[in-house]
Amino acid sequence: MNYNYISGFPKISHKLRGYHKALEQIGAEIGQESRRVMLQPQHWSGFEGRLTRRKNKTIAYGSFRNIVDTGNLMNSQKVTVYQDNNETRVTVSYDSEYYDYVRYGTRLVPARDWVTIAKNKVLRGKSLPIRVSELNRLST
Repeated sequence: MNYNYISGFPKISHKLRGYHKALEQIGAEIGQESRRVMLQPQHWSGFEGRLTRRKNKTIAYGSFRNIVDTGNLMNSQKVTVYQDNNETRVTVSYDSEYYDYVRYGTRLVPARDWVTIAKNKVLRGKSLPIRVSELNRLST
């Protein structure tokens, strides 16, 4: 139920505060973009001719729809950034029983992988704030 953006490097955290801050920003952006993708109607392949009665009494019909039916999945999102001895990790997680059903689909319902869409939009064109050669220099 998680998307992880992980970077493992030797422990040189006092020299990489900017790197940690950049990952915090990336995590926040992925979280925000995930919510936006979930709410924005778009064409989801496999929903042609399907009718969904939503909890708020509205009806979604056809492939042009958003992902949100009850809001429970979207509202369960949590973005966490933490460091341990060897890595900085950003985790975007969802605490909802529907996560796997929506993201990966089922035998009856097509997948809607909003997480990858959001991640690709946020990370497109971004580079990490420190090059690998600079990390090697700092760790010696």
